[in-house]
Amino acid sequence: MGKNVDRRSPRAEQPYRGGGAFICRRCSRGIGRFFSFKCIAVTLFGFAAVLPAIFWVFRGRYTGGGFDAATSVKISARVQSSFKLPKPVFDLIPYIPRLEYDINDEIGVPSFKVAVLSMHEADSCNSTLVVFGFVPDSTKMNSVSLSLLKSSLIDLFLQRCSLLLTSSIFGVSSSFEILKYPGGISVRLEQPASILSVPLFSFTLTRSISDITEHLQQFKEQLQSGLHLMPTEAIYLQTTNNQGSTVESAVVVEASVASNVGSLLPTRLKQLAQVITGTTSGGNLGLNHSVFGNVKGISLSSFLRPPPPPSLVPPPPVVVGGPPPSSPGNLREVAPPKSPNVATQS
Repeated sequence: MGKNVDRRSPRAEQPYRGGGAFICRRCSRGIGRFFSFKCIAVTLFGFAAVLPAIFWVFRGRYTGGGFDAATSVKISARVQSSFKLPKPVFDLIPYIPRLEYDINDEIGVPSFKVAVLSMHEADSCNSTLVVFGFVPDSTKMNSVSLSLLKSSLIDLFLQRCSLLLTSSIFGVSSSFEILKYPGGISVRLEQPASILSVPLFSFTLTRSISDITEHLQQFKEQLQSGLHLMPTEAIYLQTTNNQGSTVESAVVVEASVASNVGSLLPTRLKQLAQVITGTTSGGNLGLNHSVFGNVKGISLSSFLRPPPPPSLVPPPPVVVGGPPPSSPGNLREVAPPKSPNVATQS
C-alpha cells in the first residue's frame, strides 16, 4: 500500500511569486527611467556649459596664455579697444559670447558687431587683458555710427562713464584704452563744453595720450609755469593721435589760453608768442623731459603770428627821354593840314 504524500500544487504560490516579480519589474522600470532622465539632463547641461568654448574653437585658437581670434577677424575690426577684468583668463574664455553681448548692449552701434579679439593674462594671474573690436556688417563703414562710437569710446577712456558687464561673471572692468580708430582720434582734456577756445599753438610729444592723462595735473602745472600764465588765466588742451590710439606715440598737443576776466588783449597775445618761441631752444615749454619727452614742432596760430608787412606797389616804369605821359589837360585839338594851292592856267 502506498503512502499518501501531500503534494502541494505549485499554483498556490504562483500569485505571490508572480506578484513579486511584477512589483520588481515595475520598480526597475521606474528607477531606470529616473536614472536615464538624470543622465540625459546632466549631459545636456554639461554640453551647454562647454558649447561656447566649442564654438570659439572655430573662431579662434587657444594658446598657452589665453585666446586669440582668427587673423581675418582681427583685420576686419577697424575699431579696437581694450580693458582689464579681475578674473583669471581661463575662467573667462567660456563666456566670450556673453561678454560680446554685454559690450554690444553698452556701446553697440548700428552696422557694427562686437567681436572679442584676444584674452591674455595681464599684470597677474588673476587679471585678464581683453581686446575687442567692432566689425562692420559691410565693406562700407557707416560714418554716423562711427561718430557715435567714437564719442562712447572717449567717454569710457576719460572715465566719464563705466563699461557695465555681468559682475557675477566678469567683475568690474578697468584701464579702458582705445587701440585703433580710422582717421585718428582727438581727445579734449578737462575742458568744459561751455568754453569754446581757439588753439593758440601746438607741439608734438613722443608720448601717448594715456601718458599725458595719467600725469595730467603735473602736465598742466608745468606748462602753465613755462608759459608764465597769470592767476586769472587757464590752459586747455586737446591731444591727437593720427593712428587713432591712446597708447601709441606720438601725440600732437593743441593748447589754448583763456582768461576769466575777459578776452586776451593783443599785447598779452604778443607776450605769449615771445615766451613760446623763446622756450624752443631748450626750455621745453617747462615740461619735464624724463616724464613727457622732448617738445618738437612748435607751431603758432594766426592769433600769435605777427602780421606780414604791407606790400609796396611798385610805380609804373618811366621811359627816359620819351614824351611825358599824356593827361586830359594836356590834350589839345590839332587842325588837319592844309592842301597846297594849285594854280590854274587860263
